[in-house]
Amino acid sequence: MKKVLITANVYKHLFTFHLPYIRMLKDNGCQVDVIAARDDREVTNADNCHYWDLTRSPYNFRNIKAYKQLKRLVKKEKYDLIHCHTPTAAFITRLAVRKARKKGTKVLYTAHGFHFYKGSPILFWMCYYPIEKFLSRWTDAIVLINAEDYKLVQKKGFKNKKTYYLNSMGINSKRFEHVSTENDGKIRSEEGYNENQFLMIYVAEFIYRKNHRFLIEASLELAKIMDDFKILFIGRGELKTTIQKYALSIGANK
Repeated sequence: MKKVLITANVYKHLFTFHLPYIRMLKDNGCQVDVIAARDDREVTNADNCHYWDLTRSPYNFRNIKAYKQLKRLVKKEKYDLIHCHTPTAAFITRLAVRKARKKGTKVLYTAHGFHFYKGSPILFWMCYYPIEKFLSRWTDAIVLINAEDYKLVQKKGFKNKKTYYLNSMGINSKRFEHVSTENDGKIRSEEGYNENQFLMIYVAEFIYRKNHRFLIEASLELAKIMDDFKILFIGRGELKTTIQKYALSIGANK
């Protein structure tokens, strides 16, 4: 039986994105373990759930403890494949499993969007880019979900053996029901919008990378050419109150 370990910062990430992959691996005869920091989610379909003292900040000394915890786990379980996600978890994972790779363990890293990209702060390039490039030497394959990251890895001399490109992560269209014109009008009425308003919906966590300010500022320009429209922001996060205050301050909340 092949043994697979999936690593991430928190269980919320695993619960949100990886349940179908865990199920697929188990259906193909693999033992699938997961490791992440404790939070309010569980991954019930994994064979074994492990916890480490990982924090999102790469500069927190608790991550040294997480590094040692993972090394012990990998040494004990002797995984065939380790699939890492999220920047800090992937950083610690690839450092911790260097010896295991020499014994045959394969390391796969899915980058859910690099922090360094065209237009990102220079500090991000100075910090994250050299780290990712250096760690690529201990990575058997990297999976990218946007074309910009894929081209960067190919052109900038990353040391991973293989590079794959997936056009985003995909959606299960069967989970969405078609809304008729009649039901659309009913929903609009219940939510306080009229049927003539043009509604745009942005579903994203209120964090810096989701760039809500850009859409809020763009709404002022759209108001010059569109008579009646609304941008609806759906999500939660640490910057929600800050974003609300910003919209009020520039008059984009009307």
